[in-house]
Amino acid sequence: FEAYDTIQFTTTREEFNSKDYYGFYIEKNTETDLTNLLPDGTWQTFEINAWLEDNTYYSLDDIKHISGTHYLSSYVATQLSFFEFDIAAGGASIISYTGTDSTLIFPEYALLSGNYRKVTEIKELLDSSQSKYSAFTENTTISTLILNESLAFIGSNAFKNCNGLVNVYLPSALEASSIASDAFYFVKTGSLNFEKARDEAKEITFHCSDTQANELNLVACKYNGSDRHYGKNEAGFLGAGRADLTNSFAKEIICIADISNQVIKNM
Repeated sequence: FEAYDTIQFTTTREEFNSKDYYGFYIEKNTETDLTNLLPDGTWQTFEINAWLEDNTYYSLDDIKHISGTHYLSSYVATQLSFFEFDIAAGGASIISYTGTDSTLIFPEYALLSGNYRKVTEIKELLDSSQSKYSAFTENTTISTLILNESLAFIGSNAFKNCNGLVNVYLPSALEASSIASDAFYFVKTGSLNFEKARDEAKEITFHCSDTQANELNLVACKYNGSDRHYGKNEAGFLGAGRADLTNSFAKEIICIADISNQVIKNM
């Protein structure tokens, strides 16, 4: 086999794979279209959106131009048909989502004008009163949220009042400073507003790195025109006031592709 390079994929999710092998050889240093060799890529409403090797993601177009030795260890699969995208600086933004499942896996790539672009942001939209919202604002059906590895910005009110959330997986490269202070925020009306918001917030576990957890604990929330910080006065992260949210942050090393694999495997 000295004249050949190896392509191997080790994912074993049978629903995506009608092939009977997990590795093959290609001529050394040649570009090879692997789309007919890899798993079929669709299962129910899920479809493979990207392949992962170590920390490198390949779009479905990249896979057509791969050469050399590669070990594709995982993939991102998502319900791509439920998303609508727009071109954004450095990639693509999510502008619409019509899915109703409790599990939401963000795609790594969007196909726009014939080109695969990394999904880098959730677009901030404006309603008739000029208030900011997103494709996911007040979505109460999402319980597990898996954000994609290339996501670089989460805007204001992006997941406001998403009170079904239980688990949120943050990509390790996403900086806390790129998450709007009110991206995850609960508004409760009437007396004991902050206590109600606190109870909602404590139902969520944010799976993230040590650094992200420490920084998110200090995220400023706008409330009545004033800056408030976690643990001080009223608003705090998630609008939870003086609540101790330490247990809301599960500090761990996150590989988004592996998490999406595990979630789909258990569906």
